[in-house]
Amino acid sequence: MFKNFTLFLVIFFLSSINIFSFDAGDGTINNPYNISTCIQLQNISLNLNAYFQLTQNIDCNVSSLNISPGFDPIGDSSTPFTGNFNGNSFEVSNLYINRGGTNYVGLFASTDSGALITNFSVVDAQVIGNDRVGVLVGENRASISYAQVSGTVNGRQRVGGLVGHNGDSIVYSSSSAEVTASGAYSGGLIGYHSYASVSNSYATGDVIGRSTTGGLIGDGDGGSATNVFATGNVQGTSRTGGLFGWSDTTTTNGFASGNVSSNSNQVGGLIGFMQGRTHTNLFYVGGNVSGSSEVGFIVGRRSGGSFTNSYVNNISTNTLALFGSGATGGVITIDENISHFLNSSNEPLRSWNTNIWNFTGDSLPYISYFNNPNPILISNDIDISSAAITNSSTQFPYGSLYVIIAILLSFFFYL
Repeated sequence: MFKNFTLFLVIFFLSSINIFSFDAGDGTINNPYNISTCIQLQNISLNLNAYFQLTQNIDCNVSSLNISPGFDPIGDSSTPFTGNFNGNSFEVSNLYINRGGTNYVGLFASTDSGALITNFSVVDAQVIGNDRVGVLVGENRASISYAQVSGTVNGRQRVGGLVGHNGDSIVYSSSSAEVTASGAYSGGLIGYHSYASVSNSYATGDVIGRSTTGGLIGDGDGGSATNVFATGNVQGTSRTGGLFGWSDTTTTNGFASGNVSSNSNQVGGLIGFMQGRTHTNLFYVGGNVSGSSEVGFIVGRRSGGSFTNSYVNNISTNTLALFGSGATGGVITIDENISHFLNSSNEPLRSWNTNIWNFTGDSLPYISYFNNPNPILISNDIDISSAAITNSSTQFPYGSLYVIIAILLSFFFYL
């Protein structure tokens, strides 16, 4: 009899994930779990390899999740998310995570190969962690597409607006989050980019870090970056750049436009330290680049790699060489002519795909899928805005667990 009752509990537990934790669905590809509240979003942790979808905008400013430590990141380093999450173009607002002593922090703590995260926004987030911290994912090995985030993210190292540590594909994604790191590897979009690809994506948030800090990517360790840009101001120590802090990443079609400052060495408008790989069709149109040594208007220190068909808009107040140290060449100077970089018929823009890039003629180019994040008349004062959605909930997280506990207590009292 006890075995039969145990079997009943197992069956009830599996079915209750659907009945009590989500609106509908069974977690399969043809019938994903439906999520309409932040509590249900938290309940993804009950079944990390299932299919999920949002059915409306979600507000995470609810009493059980808006006080420290806040939302519990989905999955962890030993049991990462391996499922499929489709946001259906909805928003998750007011995500709050305050776990400063914890590694792997974000809406998703850790994701593994085969997982898919797509088509939604996380707006007005406040995320605090230690190592591998991002608004969307702490450490990513999933395929991410059509994801946008805004808010603030703080951590020690491997801190990014979207992803802290990236090891897979990111496409058509963006971050306007302000990034602050007390240690190494911080970036407006990605903190540490490891033999992965990012394309058709950008960052507009300011970045404050220490060593290896970039407007888009802190450390580009292999892989590729294609059709990318960063417009935020960047502040760091050694190896600080408007696009990359450190680049050993093949990079094609992109630009940076923010100010770059450091109290240390290896500082550049595009790249702080250039290790290797090819860098093609890039440009820098920022204002001030400053540091203590090995400071270049394009690259701080160039150890290897090459530039092809890349440009810089030189301003009259600039007294820096294009390269702070190392090999030179591959970059063409345009003097005080910002309009050159607004016209798709000019280099290095002529080979940029106009199905991907939008050229308005009065602002810097941007990725066509998104609304234009770049200001008219060219300014570094980027307007970052997002709408908060109100959708309160009184559900309890892990609702099915409460039901099972109640059944067990009733059974033993009955005995």
